Amino acid sequence: MATFNNKRWTAAWWGRISYGEATFKDVGKDVLYLPVGMAGRGMAAVADPVIVDHKGKVIQLKADTVNKQTMILSRKYAVFQKVFDVMERVVGGQIQASHRPDFEDFVVLHTINRYGVTAEDVFFDNPGEYRYWRYFSPPGSHGNIAELVFYGDDFTNPVKGKIIGSHGSDEKNEKETVFDGDALTYFDASDEDNNWVGMDFGKPVAINRIYYLPRNDGNCIEIGDDYELVYWAGHQWQTLGKQRASGSRLIFENCPSNGLYLLRNHTKGVEERVFTYEKNEQIWW
Repeated sequence: MATFNNKRWTAAWWGRISYGEATFKDVGKDVLYLPVGMAGRGMAAVADPVIVDHKGKVIQLKADTVNKQTMILSRKYAVFQKVFDVMERVVGGQIQASHRPDFEDFVVLHTINRYGVTAEDVFFDNPGEYRYWRYFSPPGSHGNIAELVFYGDDFTNPVKGKIIGSHGSDEKNEKETVFDGDALTYFDASDEDNNWVGMDFGKPVAINRIYYLPRNDGNCIEIGDDYELVYWAGHQWQTLGKQRASGSRLIFENCPSNGLYLLRNHTKGVEERVFTYEKNEQIWW
């Protein structure tokens, strides 16, 4: 029996074959396994993947190519507690706009009232035109935002301006990192409160969409990266197509149901984790 460790299947347990059946004793529960056998110098799959649930029940994952589904994907790897702890710092943060550089007349166009484990898109309907736009962080957060992208009517080309905002705690965490296209760099201030980062567009503009990414682990969907969704069938990975991300989610249509899936980032990164898809959510294994 093999388990998946980021990039490949690795042997995790062995069993004896008798009369054409293999018996595996004392295997771990709540784990996904791939039955494999030794072939030459390596392993080869001999059956579909299975899940041994918390009660010890064996659930077979055989991709159903008749009953198709649409899959909406937000990550390529599971989230761990440390990531939760930093991503939740955006809750209470605001998107503000103003006619003045000191923001004394600011209007609040959006308040972040929940935290997830992904990048997010915020859309505005007739927000009005303002010269100054910013993300204002909630109390106690030290800023902690990685990316901020402004769009006008054209959702494919960002609107550029002069970067403005608070000072970071050091040169690696200055406000410029929020606009460098790198999900792993982030704005972080020395003071806990009253931190912000934004843009001066030089003239009043209407911003109709904002893409933002909290401080994170680099496994969210990143604009401009190339992704491929694959599923397990016929003892190997089969492709369901490639996409270049234009937002915080990827949408793949006509996907087999009841399968085992893997989302690959062909642009960068090394972490990949297999998942099932249940009730419109990715379940990691």
